[in-house]
This record gives sequence, structure tokens and C-alpha cells, in this order.
Amino acid sequence: MDFNKINLTRVVLHLTREEANDFSPLLTMDNLHSSWIRKRSEFEFLLINAEHDPPAIKKLGEMYGDMLRKKQFLAECWLSEGDDHFSEVESMADEDSRVSVKLKKFLIPLAAKGKTFIGKL
Repeated sequence: MDFNKINLTRVVLHLTREEANDFSPLLTMDNLHSSWIRKRSEFEFLLINAEHDPPAIKKLGEMYGDMLRKKQFLAECWLSEGDDHFSEVESMADEDSRVSVKLKKFLIPLAAKGKTFIGKL
């Protein structure tokens, strides 16, 4: 993915090629900090794509999930049916939406194990 110029709600991030590469999760996968690798069992990832996202965006999510799994991380890719990127995000305001329910089903068991999205509590 080219993070060099990303248009986010009419704001362009002016990054150098080096900065863009530094922020790319796909390009930095081989350089994961060794402490993450040693503690991989403490990390679980849920990667959500919307059904109507552009194919390239969905492919990037799948590639990132594959790369995480190759590093032996637990990574689940989930498709939010009927949504595009914006409706997917907006639906999270409703705690009963498909996306919110999926997030709760993913996060509540992690919290019960003493984990958060950044590792152990």
C-alpha cells in the first residue's frame, strides 16, 4: 500500500517515502520487535474489512492476516457484509450492529484472560 499520499476526509498526509514505509504494517512485518515475537501468544488480532471496500483494501487486510499467521500470531480476518468503510465505522455507534457484536465477541474473552488490544493488563 502506498502510504505516501493518503486522502483521509480531505486531508492529505505529506509523508516522505521513508516515513510512509516506516508506517506500513506490511513492510515492517519482518522487523517486528523481538519482544512481540517472544510474547506472540499474548496477542490476538481481528482484521475487519467491509464487503464494499475496494478489492485492493480487502486484499491488504488478507495479506496482513496471512503475514501475522506466518509469524504464528492469532489473526482472524472478518468481512462485514453489506457495509462499506464508512457505514462500517458509523455502525459501531450502535452496540447491536454486526460490527459491534463481532468486536464484543472478540474483545470480551480477551478481557477475561487479562488481555487488551495492547497486550496483558
